[in-house]
Amino acid sequence: MLQAHPVLAGRPGCAAPPGLAASPGLRASAARAGHEGRRGHAALPALRGATGPSSLTGMLVTLSMVTSGDNTALSCPVANPIVIGGGYSGVDGTSASGSFPSASNAGQVTLNAIDPSWTIYAICSK
Repeated sequence: MLQAHPVLAGRPGCAAPPGLAASPGLRASAARAGHEGRRGHAALPALRGATGPSSLTGMLVTLSMVTSGDNTALSCPVANPIVIGGGYSGVDGTSASGSFPSASNAGQVTLNAIDPSWTIYAICSK
């Protein structure tokens, strides 16, 4: 069999030739500014609504009147002329056939029978 010879150190190789120079890249063009949009119309000033009462104090009045019979009306005062509700109490076993505003300034209660003592109420507003 043949025997291998130890590796002998060789001579340095030749230097590689220089590479080609890269060509310069393309330059990006500067972006152009867009057109300015048209201005909108000026806003109108807000309208302020009417200022209402800060509470119902003085706006509502509840009236009551002790009465007898089977039909009674109660009128609102001039300062609070509009009837907005009402009713009755203290009727002994008698039901009402109607509790309603009888005019813009009056409430009326009509019973199904005569009662000797009961109370009518009216709620009046400005």
